[in-house]
Amino acid sequence: MIDLSRFFENQFDARIISDDRLRSFTADHIQRMIANNTDGRYDPLIEPTKTFYDAYFNAIQTEDVRLTEKQAMTLTKDVNKTNFVKAIRQKEGIIRGTWGKQSPEYREFFPRGVAEYTRCTLANAENLMARIVNLSDKYKDVLGQAFVDLFTQLQNAFVTAREQQLQKSGKVSDLKQTTRGNREALTNQLTKNLLSLAIDSIGEPQRVTDFFDQRILRRNSRRSAGPENETVSVNDTVIEDVVAG
Repeated sequence: MIDLSRFFENQFDARIISDDRLRSFTADHIQRMIANNTDGRYDPLIEPTKTFYDAYFNAIQTEDVRLTEKQAMTLTKDVNKTNFVKAIRQKEGIIRGTWGKQSPEYREFFPRGVAEYTRCTLANAENLMARIVNLSDKYKDVLGQAFVDLFTQLQNAFVTAREQQLQKSGKVSDLKQTTRGNREALTNQLTKNLLSLAIDSIGEPQRVTDFFDQRILRRNSRRSAGPENETVSVNDTVIEDVVAG
């Protein structure tokens, strides 16, 4: 006899069910319910399923757009950091030629040599940029205003891109949380549908095909074991035993 506690679980809460398969399975399920809804008896299942379906997949699309924007800002930030490193390496010659490599002024710009800039990371890039901008302004009578403007623009471009990237990261994180909640709501509704339809057709197991195309989920859950299948939820076996039938 099947473990009755399984009927109290969310039957579709399995990591091995991809978003694409869940989308196909749910869309197909909705249409099958509509096709068998001659007397309107399945309206209480169809409408909430549509609502949760739209909410989940709209959230996924929005998350994808925000993730793309975040990646674009990350690339912009990296390009700006690279431009700063190139500029300081190019202008090092001017500073060295103006005061000499052993001068106090040169040491102010390069206390640890040029390598400190070429090896800069996100953690210290802003500090290094601020140093160069401040020193450029301090010695602008010698280096010229164009020198100051160059590094000020590079600093501003990097800081702006970094701030925008962090903002996008926060939005993506929030959207992921929303998406997880929407997926849970959808899979809960699918479980309610499964149990309600089963109650409506007790003794007629063949009717499962009137409402569900189990092959959509079977193809995913029967793939050979791999890293992504090692940490799936306990409900993965339920899909085979209860949904697959």
